[in-house]
Amino acid sequence: MRFGRKRLLTAMMLGALCLSVGVSALAQNQGGTLTIGFGTRLDTLDTFRSALAAPLKILGLVCDTLFAFDNDLRPQPVLVESWTQAENGLEWSFKLKEGITFHDGTPFNAQQLKDYLWGFFIDQSFTGWMFSAVEDMVVTGEYTIDFVLSEPSPLLLFNLAYPWNIIQPKGAYDEYGDRYGFDALVGTGPFVFDEWVQGEKIVLKRNPNYTHGPDFVGNQGPAFLDGIVFRILPEPATLINELRFGNVDLVVGLPTTHLDVVEGDTNLTVMSRPSYYSQFLEFNMDRPITNDWLVRNAVNHAIDREALINAAWSGAAAVSYGLVAPASFGYWPGIVDFGKEILTYDPDAAVRLLEQAGWMLPAGGRVREKNGERLKVKLVTTNSPTYQTLGEATVAMLQEVGFEVELFTFELASYYSVALEGDWDLMHMAWIDESGYSVLQSKATIAGIEGGTNDARYRDAALDSLITLAQTTTDPEMREAAMATAQQKIVADLVYVPMTVPLSYLGAKTGRVGGLDGLSQHPWWLDLMLGLDLYIK
Repeated sequence: MRFGRKRLLTAMMLGALCLSVGVSALAQNQGGTLTIGFGTRLDTLDTFRSALAAPLKILGLVCDTLFAFDNDLRPQPVLVESWTQAENGLEWSFKLKEGITFHDGTPFNAQQLKDYLWGFFIDQSFTGWMFSAVEDMVVTGEYTIDFVLSEPSPLLLFNLAYPWNIIQPKGAYDEYGDRYGFDALVGTGPFVFDEWVQGEKIVLKRNPNYTHGPDFVGNQGPAFLDGIVFRILPEPATLINELRFGNVDLVVGLPTTHLDVVEGDTNLTVMSRPSYYSQFLEFNMDRPITNDWLVRNAVNHAIDREALINAAWSGAAAVSYGLVAPASFGYWPGIVDFGKEILTYDPDAAVRLLEQAGWMLPAGGRVREKNGERLKVKLVTTNSPTYQTLGEATVAMLQEVGFEVELFTFELASYYSVALEGDWDLMHMAWIDESGYSVLQSKATIAGIEGGTNDARYRDAALDSLITLAQTTTDPEMREAAMATAQQKIVADLVYVPMTVPLSYLGAKTGRVGGLDGLSQHPWWLDLMLGLDLYIK
């Protein structure tokens, strides 16, 4: 197309005006430090040592994944320029973005990526099993790498976008050893780890060289903010007071016990959305009492989910009917109708099931017995106010049908270790699962070491086959059908008692924090969005 001289000048003027407006907006939003209230004590920022979701709020700002989930939970490239997949599904070729460096100066390229993933991350990370189909990685150029697979892996891009699968330089692990995740955290993200004052704060500083944000984020970089400070405030009342009256600008994950106070404050902006995780009561299948399906079903019928929502979440949650939350990839809507037939509050049915299993109530007694053994179980939960209330309410409900329940509470920082050790019968848990419910694969049991995410110690060949089909088939309809059947089987076998899908709340100082609109459109309050789009007014 040819432009006349007048039209060309007009186009040039409009282009210059747009550029001027863009630069002006950037300059206007630039600067300042955002202080975020963080309601959880952390154990480490090293994903090789912790499976907790809380550290992701920091990790997602410092470290990139190769892909990230957009607003529709589709994987979009972050560190990748382009990619192709062979027709047989056994080879993926990736072209990496050029000119990116890790915060310690290490160049990000194909060899660095292979050094980190191959024989290190895949072998040692608790999510390494997601890449069990990867047979080899071949560096074909400075910025090109092939993943060679033993079987098709149509969910590979989803796994590469999984929040825990961040990319870091192996050299940083070699340099800091056991102190990595405490004294250092190295990535390619929009913020650089500065310091962690234990029990007080974590400080991040802007990475001025970051310009590779994904297209679906409003600002591709650098970040508007000069820095972010996470203040560690595990006491809910203190967290809320600091947001309202103190040095906290933003809280992602407002405690629902104080929600009425926050919503009544005209100086705060409050947003909510369904959580991307499902909360449930998990059974340890290696324990003799909870290995019995009749006992698990009795527990299921003893639980009043609506009452738990009101007691622990102040009504700010929905009843869950499956392992996967509606805001997560792979969710099957039919699980609601299916689950409603099984997951019902019926204490009389619970009593009948326990008696069928041989647990009888002795005359004048309150705890059931069988062959001289008391129906005694160990329930584990965290020491957060919400989960303490949840634990106490669960104990009361189980006692009503004849259980003796020991309640143990632990710091969230040590919770995953408790799950690994297995000294429990029942445990309150929450899970994010975008990969075909692989958390329950037999090979991912703790005893098998491989993966280590199957806290329930559940082993079922039929479910393994469904998960394998969901992970390997290139037929979308077959994958969806396998996922749907897997979800039904998990509920019917009562591996877990699904309880709630909590609502997630965000609170920010209205006159100080800008850029929240984009963040509120993502079902996860995406950390990368938080770091790039937010600014100080």
